[in-house]
Amino acid sequence: MIKSLIITAFFLASSILFGTVPAAEGISAGTDAYKNKKYERAYKLLQPQANTGNAEAQYNLGLMYGRGHGVKRDYAKARNWHQLAHNQNHVGASTHLAILYANGLGVDKDLLRARKLYSKAARLGNPIAQSNLGVIYSRGPQKYRDIAAALKLFQLAANQGHAPGQYNLGRMFDNGDGVKVDDETAVKWYRLAAEQGLAVAENALGLMYSVGEGIPRDHLMALKWFKSAAEHGDVSARVSLGTMYATGVGVERNFNMAFKYWLVAATIGDSTAQHNIGLMFWNGDGVERDHKEALRWWKKAARQGNPNTIRQLNARSIAVPNAE
Repeated sequence: MIKSLIITAFFLASSILFGTVPAAEGISAGTDAYKNKKYERAYKLLQPQANTGNAEAQYNLGLMYGRGHGVKRDYAKARNWHQLAHNQNHVGASTHLAILYANGLGVDKDLLRARKLYSKAARLGNPIAQSNLGVIYSRGPQKYRDIAAALKLFQLAANQGHAPGQYNLGRMFDNGDGVKVDDETAVKWYRLAAEQGLAVAENALGLMYSVGEGIPRDHLMALKWFKSAAEHGDVSARVSLGTMYATGVGVERNFNMAFKYWLVAATIGDSTAQHNIGLMFWNGDGVERDHKEALRWWKKAARQGNPNTIRQLNARSIAVPNAE
């Protein structure tokens, strides 16, 4: 079962860790303000400390600018603050600076620099850096490929309870990347990540339950995890939920519910959902039959190269639009 790796994004990165300084109106007070989502006060308290060279304050201002907390999101400023803290060997800042370079946020994209920054932070035990570096080694450019190193890094991050690291490790066992396929071990790591609310892991665990890989098939449990993943924003889970309701597998058949889930996913851009919405309009399943609307959705899916849609269009002698 092929599942994609996940990189911890800048705005979802780590829990914010603030240091303390003796001054009452310093970092510790800023911490309390930030935790209580009093972002303007947090910024007011942290900025003076950052300006005097405190690495923790500089790091946290970098996070605030990167996430748009209390200030307008500004990746260039986030980069500047993280660079200052990185220069003082702040491991969190090194990690987040790597994220910016890896994704070209506020800087020119530079995967080589990102890899070097991740490597430094990973050696110092940062689980985000370990997991993200593992993704570069396992799915990045061929010149960086090192599956054995990726597996080791995912294991290190997973052992620290880092949800993306746990998911990525589960994926390695699920797909047999660098290890023998072991569905039970994959389920173990997917579950640990899913229980932390990581949407992609919730969806992966739902898929394992739905097909009975590494765990007895249980459509009710699949439904539970798909719904949780969908609530947390996973598009693939919405497609799976739509399929369950359309086919009546594990739930009472309900085209209205299928349409609801597929429409959200289709609007976001999922080609499978677009294809399925097209079928519903073509056949009049749960919606009024509307061939014009069906073709509109099928053309969207075909532009993304969806093979099922292309077959549907060819079978009806309808021109297939150019791929995007």
